[in-house]
Amino acid sequence: MAIEGLHIGNTNPLNLLNEEPRLVIYDPGHLINNPAQNLHPFDSLFIIHSDLERWLLEFVQIRDKQWIIFLILPNFTPDEVVQFVNSHVVNQQRLHSFYLIFNNGVRFNSQFRMRFPGILQWCRSFTHRLYNDIRSVCATVCDLQITFCDQRLNEIEDCIDDHSQSIVNMYNIQKFRLYGLQATYTLAMSLSYE
Repeated sequence: MAIEGLHIGNTNPLNLLNEEPRLVIYDPGHLINNPAQNLHPFDSLFIIHSDLERWLLEFVQIRDKQWIIFLILPNFTPDEVVQFVNSHVVNQQRLHSFYLIFNNGVRFNSQFRMRFPGILQWCRSFTHRLYNDIRSVCATVCDLQITFCDQRLNEIEDCIDDHSQSIVNMYNIQKFRLYGLQATYTLAMSLSYE
């Protein structure tokens, strides 16, 4: 599942979404069995793979994003998690940050955050809140994408012409869509705590 982004006809304007934060999930245990249902409203905000080769290929094929990586590793020991992260995560050139869920992950949160300072946001264990944990990361990525749009708008603010006005409009449409996702998420969370 991937973000389609903004389109003019069949293509995006060149470089429109370069450097955009993009969430990619590795779920080899297929724990997210129905993304549209399990992760609503954010089911369009991420790319998900259960196959390691296809997941790694994503980084090769799309080189212009800032990657936020979410790993759901149900059958990994803590040592295997460290080995996996060292082999496949920290070497990504455009890594922004990553998140981990694995068995007893919460016990290793402090230790792993010291091992991967600045890029590991948290480790958590498998609980009944798995989808809430993933949606909270999606909400964070949504915020990062809104900030990205704002930064791009600020960069082109001084030189508005017909071409840049259309790009401004596209960023504003993207922000409006992202704000809508955030509002839906916030409402759903507030209703679940009533």
